[in-house]
Amino acid sequence: MDEMKETVPTHEPSIADIIARAGCTLPDGRGVHFRKRFPLREWDHLVQLFNAIEGEHIESNVPVLMELVESWDLSGDPKVEASYRDLDTLDEFLPMVAALGEYVRAKLKRAGIEKN
Repeated sequence: MDEMKETVPTHEPSIADIIARAGCTLPDGRGVHFRKRFPLREWDHLVQLFNAIEGEHIESNVPVLMELVESWDLSGDPKVEASYRDLDTLDEFLPMVAALGEYVRAKLKRAGIEKN
């Protein structure tokens, strides 16, 4: 009888890998692609959006996603707030939020700014 083996990554992705990927693959294989540039003229606005995220209110992540998700293989437009309301919370929305957080932290770390 064949046993299924779970594949466990042998190492954490490097900062360079995370930044180069600039997105994520959702559990069903569809892709989400993040902006690669954060122009200085937009930085204060982005910081305000990140500061407005409230831990227990996951929908507070939507404005940040609307700014930083460039495209996705999902229905709807990632620049339109209503598109996020139909996403599956556990298989689409939360993995996207987690990947974006990892991506932004990697870019900050590469720039010499440590964020948790």
